[in-house]
Amino acid sequence: DLSADLLVGECPAMQEVYRSIVRVAGKDVTVLILGESGTGKELIARGIHFYSERANGRLIPVNCGGIPENLLESEMFGYHPGAFSGARREGKDGLFTQAHTGTIFLDEISETSQSFQTTLLRVIQEMEVRPLGSDKVIPIDIRIIAATNRKLKHEVDHGNFRRDLYYRLNILRLNIPPLRSRKKDIPHLVRHFISYNTTKLCKDVSISQNAMFALKHYNWLGNIRELQNVIERLCVTCDLKIDDELVASAMDECPLGDIEDTERMDCV
Repeated sequence: DLSADLLVGECPAMQEVYRSIVRVAGKDVTVLILGESGTGKELIARGIHFYSERANGRLIPVNCGGIPENLLESEMFGYHPGAFSGARREGKDGLFTQAHTGTIFLDEISETSQSFQTTLLRVIQEMEVRPLGSDKVIPIDIRIIAATNRKLKHEVDHGNFRRDLYYRLNILRLNIPPLRSRKKDIPHLVRHFISYNTTKLCKDVSISQNAMFALKHYNWLGNIRELQNVIERLCVTCDLKIDDELVASAMDECPLGDIEDTERMDCV
């Protein structure tokens, strides 16, 4: 249930993000999502698509940093039969074409080259793509959502990202706070992930107050993705209850030793 996954937590900053998803979804323009790695940028993009008029179309997620530079344009825009050595005999539709009438989510957009940024700028302006090796253009009707964990304006100022493309992408912007700035949400997220893993593992798992305190006061540099992975590991390795010793063994640091039990329980 996408809406249930999105609406976990009560932190004012995230509640504003949730409200913004619905507002932004109704405006069929480009969106830029900024946030550290692991903060759930793709989930936010899915929420925008889910609540938009394009929900019946496809959402195509693309990790721009995960595609080799020499393959990026052919993957994104497709290619004509025989366009290059090793190409499929029948050619291939690009991801932009596959997203026609839907949404394409360009994650790690800051990792692309200036050459690709130039091509992407033209695609956004013209709303058409030209597959490699073809002399024909294909009109597309898509919404573009881009995301990055970098300070994109900083990248622009240092010449690493095209200024004109930045302006094209930065029509509507959402800033996703890191998990360490929304500590109140951690118990909600922990219970949410325990519930998910309880169903997945067919195992009735609970958690002690001291263990919850340890999780709440951990730094979570990997944000929600790290928390989700740690909870899955704890659910798999525990008997039926997650305690603070098990949590301490699962993480590099945990503020357990110098805090009284009564203080721990009061802080949960």
